[in-house]
Amino acid sequence: MLTRPEIGGTWSMIKVASLGDVGEYASLALDSDDKEEFAYYDGNDENLIIASPAADSDGDGIADGADRCAGTPPAATIDATGCHWERESLTTAGDNAAYVDVVMGADGLRRLVHYQGREEGEVSCDNNPANITSDCNVGYMVETAPGVWGVEETIDSGGDVGRYVSIAIAPDGSEHIAYMAYTDQTEFGWTNNSAPRIASNSGSGWTFETLSETRSNGWYTDIAIDSTGNRMVSFTNSSGIYNQLMVARDQTGSWVEESVTPNATFASAAYVNDVAHVAYYSSNPQMIRLAVDNGSGWDIHNVTTDGVVNFYRLDVDVTDDGKLLIAYHRGTDQASDDLCDAPQECTIQVAEWNGSEFTYHQVAKLPTDGAIHLSVDRDVTGRIHAAWYNNDMDALQIASPTRTGYETLTLLPDVTSGLYPKLLVDENGWEHIWYHTVATDSDELRQIVRYAWEADHDFVEDDDDDCPNTPYGAEDIDWYGCSYDQRDDDWDYIPNSDDLCPDTPPNERMDTDWTGCSASQRDSDGDGVTDDLDGCDNTQDLSTVDAQGCDDSQRDSDMDGVPDGEDQCPDTLPGEGADLNGCGPSQRDNDGDGVSDKLDFMPLDASQQTDSDGDGFGDNLSGTNGDDCPNEEGFSYIDRSGCPDLDNDGISDENDDDDDGDGFTDVQEAENGTDPRNMLNFPMGGDTGGDTGDDTSGGDGAGTDTSGTSEGGINMTIIIAIIAGTLLLLLAIGGAIMVLGRKKGPPAMPPLPGGEIMPEPAAAPKKTAEAAEPEDGQKGEMLPTGKPCPHCSDGELMFIPAYDAEFCKSCEKYA
Repeated sequence: MLTRPEIGGTWSMIKVASLGDVGEYASLALDSDDKEEFAYYDGNDENLIIASPAADSDGDGIADGADRCAGTPPAATIDATGCHWERESLTTAGDNAAYVDVVMGADGLRRLVHYQGREEGEVSCDNNPANITSDCNVGYMVETAPGVWGVEETIDSGGDVGRYVSIAIAPDGSEHIAYMAYTDQTEFGWTNNSAPRIASNSGSGWTFETLSETRSNGWYTDIAIDSTGNRMVSFTNSSGIYNQLMVARDQTGSWVEESVTPNATFASAAYVNDVAHVAYYSSNPQMIRLAVDNGSGWDIHNVTTDGVVNFYRLDVDVTDDGKLLIAYHRGTDQASDDLCDAPQECTIQVAEWNGSEFTYHQVAKLPTDGAIHLSVDRDVTGRIHAAWYNNDMDALQIASPTRTGYETLTLLPDVTSGLYPKLLVDENGWEHIWYHTVATDSDELRQIVRYAWEADHDFVEDDDDDCPNTPYGAEDIDWYGCSYDQRDDDWDYIPNSDDLCPDTPPNERMDTDWTGCSASQRDSDGDGVTDDLDGCDNTQDLSTVDAQGCDDSQRDSDMDGVPDGEDQCPDTLPGEGADLNGCGPSQRDNDGDGVSDKLDFMPLDASQQTDSDGDGFGDNLSGTNGDDCPNEEGFSYIDRSGCPDLDNDGISDENDDDDDGDGFTDVQEAENGTDPRNMLNFPMGGDTGGDTGDDTSGGDGAGTDTSGTSEGGINMTIIIAIIAGTLLLLLAIGGAIMVLGRKKGPPAMPPLPGGEIMPEPAAAPKKTAEAAEPEDGQKGEMLPTGKPCPHCSDGELMFIPAYDAEFCKSCEKYA
């Protein structure tokens, strides 16, 4: 302490340091500005401390440079960081220095039990069970609203009852309290017997059950209840030579006690997945151990294997995921060692048991070996919190998680405080602690709640917090106080919590939709192909698509205008017009004859497929319009179909005795030296034997011409020339009409020699294809070939040069 003179002759008292054993060998000096400089010895840390005056804006005793929480209310309870805790005194009379337990009910309201100590000024309790007194009893409180406690109720007050009190709530809502009770007193006032006692309340008042009474039984009681309502109480029986760890279980209305192990005490019990677990201190060997019920006995597991462990009561907690936490203080390596100079020495440890092995969490490293009365809890995020009383500092300390690990918070005490703390953590990660104080005038049972020094408890101070409403336990909080869900890591203006595509490429940030996805990330139709590569929007669910995102109903592989799902011909050739089935002419086979329509001579008639000579008559003689001459173009249709028919009279040349339709039979023309296949070349004279070209009519060349002139004096040659010229003119006109395509039938025939008119031949049928026009022939003779006629055995084939064909005069047929 520093005393400083004030104006008016008064002195002020200033606290320089108060935590632990500090101030020994203090030395004071004044600097040039008359400011005090202190030097003193810190007995806890064993360090020399230099203290200089510094600004303290809120007057909480913490210099502004070290004060985490500016503006602390006056007279507030603060920790060493300068942040205050909201404190409430629940009891203010008597010696309330030990044992408290708190549990949360299903209604969201807490229940508290504690040991009401001696009355003020008394040095001992009244141990007579028959005496109902106001000291050394079981006190019980219930919140009427969160943080608001109702009036305390004493539920058991006969003699000295309530040590090591603990409470549990069953699944049916009934409440059960276990504690030690002195049950008998000698005539000299000494305690004779003690036992574990259970007080229960199912809504109609408290009932009491006392277990076996012995000379020294019921120490360090603890109660646990499984998910079906089965109760278990652990306690120590010290009546024999050794401390015996016991467990009593309620089986169908009666309690059955069993021994767990000897040399064991300071136990805490719990059900983990409805299996009984008891953590305890073993005095031989000295270590922390865990007993696990195996159905027929207990399996013992070593929690610690080296170092000195304290022998105060342990605390356990069962996590939501079915693990057991065991909190303990690990001291120096050897009992003779009084220096905490190794990393593992003088640490607060929490062993996490998963059913088969331990995982260890070191939550605090202390300068001295003075931590006792531990309490542990795990918050909604799975972070571990612990509280304990530091016997060397006479102060309450808390291990609280931070961004990078744990910090140790020390409450700056107004009195010795922190004994037997009970710790619970709320849904926002702030610690609530109940503990006892020891004072010269009156002890107290206190509740303190850590003030929310930063609004969202994300371990970033509000002044630096860009996201002041971060939910507690949010993942991946950055140095600006923003969690992963609050940030926009890809800068696409969609927060990560709503962003289905958190890694949008930089060049596509302006092209995102409301889900935070750009075209290269979106898959609007859910077909597995992103929109930037998807050639087919709105693909139906569960469809199989190609690399372009198209299914059969959308894809048109052959680009014929018919989707693959409907295309009966998926490989239509380019340029072919497809029908509604997706088939081009080269693929269709409408008549089902195995030949595509494109190659099928009659695509709608299965009886014909080809027309080799292209005359409109099918090669299959037995089919529709069968061709009797499949390899020769022809348009005959009367005697035979599809055979050559030079004069288009419907009769094939083979069976036609006047091939060119000029009115003269082929025999006549052959005998007269004219072309039987040229209708413009026919016999002109009266004789049919031909003209030898001499001046006689006898044929021998020696006679005179008696027909050269008529009796009237007109020369016969002139008359014949006039008639021939007229006929040639008429034939030329008829030929021109035929060339212009206006043929309606064979041309009119010239008169036969002697003045007869050749009858008109029958009109030729309309041809499927236009026959070639006959070439002009020339008058000539028939030359023997010496070859027999293929049609008859009697005739000889004659070659007609003008026609370039062979002709049989016997059967009047061409070869």
